[in-house]
Amino acid sequence: GKSSLVQQFTSSESQNDDDDQRTSESGPVVSVQLDGHESTMEFIDGADLSDLECYRADAFVVMYAVSEPESFTLAANLLNYLRHDLGTDRTIFLVANKTDLVRQRLVSSNEAVQYASSNDCCFLEISTSLNVNLDELLIGILCNIKKQLTPVQDVSNQEKTNRHRSSISDLRPRSSNRALSAISNFLKHACRREHRRRDSTPIPQLV
Repeated sequence: GKSSLVQQFTSSESQNDDDDQRTSESGPVVSVQLDGHESTMEFIDGADLSDLECYRADAFVVMYAVSEPESFTLAANLLNYLRHDLGTDRTIFLVANKTDLVRQRLVSSNEAVQYASSNDCCFLEISTSLNVNLDELLIGILCNIKKQLTPVQDVSNQEKTNRHRSSISDLRPRSSNRALSAISNFLKHACRREHRRRDSTPIPQLV
């Protein structure tokens, strides 16, 4: 299950082909190309609960087998520990494996989706034996990590800048229209006054 998943991540289509497979003290290291940018992901397989705080992981993958209800119970307990006992706000993926065993499925998708949603987790069904949705999971993990690590302040400042530019853009044509309207009204009044002055001038009479 988990070891097979990590092993296949190292041969994912999203991995940089020019980069040799590397390992660290904690586990395999994978280089992933996403939107023209290369990111390095380190996977820690089978970490003890007591060591989770030390690793300071950016994301967690909790996996169970759809054919084994006991594994789903263990996964749910681990997920609950991460989110509520450990208090992590990092991305957690609840992953259902062995979806190829359709006739042996004992854990429904709806049950898993509801549990993941109630604990603010992502959910995905995969099959490590058939290589189904593995690239989607790898990219999904990376996208969520990037999203969480993006400073909110930078996004807020960008929104303020865009609003400021929009306000300036909106004000310029209005100011121009008001100026043209004022000039037009001034000319109309001036013409009327001139016309009245001419009408009131007495016509010379011949004697």
